[in-house]
Amino acid sequence: MTLSPGDRIGLTGPNGAGKSTLLAVAAGQLTPTTGAVTLVPRTATVGLLRQESEPLENETAMGFISRQLGIQSADRQLRLLNEELARDPANASAEKYDAALQRWLALGGATLEERLGPVLADLDIDMAKLEQEMATLSGGEVGRVGLAIVLLASFDLLLLDEPTNNLDIGGLVLLEEILLETAAPFVVVSHDRRFLERTVTSVIELDSHSGTAKRFEGGWESYEEQRMVSRAQHQRQFDDYEEKKAGLKKRAEIGRQWSEKGASVSGLIEN
Repeated sequence: MTLSPGDRIGLTGPNGAGKSTLLAVAAGQLTPTTGAVTLVPRTATVGLLRQESEPLENETAMGFISRQLGIQSADRQLRLLNEELARDPANASAEKYDAALQRWLALGGATLEERLGPVLADLDIDMAKLEQEMATLSGGEVGRVGLAIVLLASFDLLLLDEPTNNLDIGGLVLLEEILLETAAPFVVVSHDRRFLERTVTSVIELDSHSGTAKRFEGGWESYEEQRMVSRAQHQRQFDDYEEKKAGLKKRAEIGRQWSEKGASVSGLIEN
C-alpha cells in the first residue's frame, strides 16, 4: 500500500482480514513480520485515529486528546532532552533536541491551546468537559471528542479506523467536510458505505484467503462495479471449469462402461 499526496483511500475486506493491523503497522505501532514501512521524508508524521480507542485509567478528555494527537509523547520527549541539555550541555545532543522540538511543533503542540477553543465551540463541547475523565463521558460526548481530535490533528498522513462510530448525523456531516477539505492524504476503514461513497477516491481490498491486497481507482461506486465485473468473470470461469469437468466425467464413465463390456466379451471367448 502506497499513500501519496492527494490520496483518499478506503480500506476494505472481511472481518479478520487485517485492516486494523495494517493501519497499526503503517502508523509504526506494530512491527511487520515481513516487509517494511517507509516514510518520505523520514520526519513525516503519521496519525492513527480510532474512534474506539480505549482511554487510560483516570485519563481526562484533555489528556486523551493530547495523547491521540501525539503531542503528549512529543512533549515528554522534549522535556527529557531539555533537562539533559540543562544538566550536561557538553554531552547532551543538540541535534536530538532540535529534532524533538521540530516534531512537537509539527504535531501542533505550540498552538494546541489556542486552537482548542474554536474547535470545541464548533462541536458544542463545554471546556469544563476537558477536565472530566473519559470514562464519565456519554457515548455522544466521546464521539465529539473523537471529532475534535480529527479537527485538531496536524499529521502529514491520516489513518482512520471506524471514525463514524458514536457519531450522530451532524457529527457525520462534519467529519465528511473535514476529510474533503484536509490537505493530508488519508486511509479510512468504515462499514458505512454512504460515508465511503462521499469521501474516498480509491479503494484497497484485502483478501484474507490469499493474504494479498488489490487497489481499485475511481471511488467506492466504481470499486463495487469493478468487483461485480470481476465476480462475473470468475463465475464464468468456474462454470466453464464445471462444464469441462462434467464432460470429462461423462467420457470417463463411458470408457469405464466399454472397458467392462470388453472384459465380459473377452471372458466369453476364452470359455
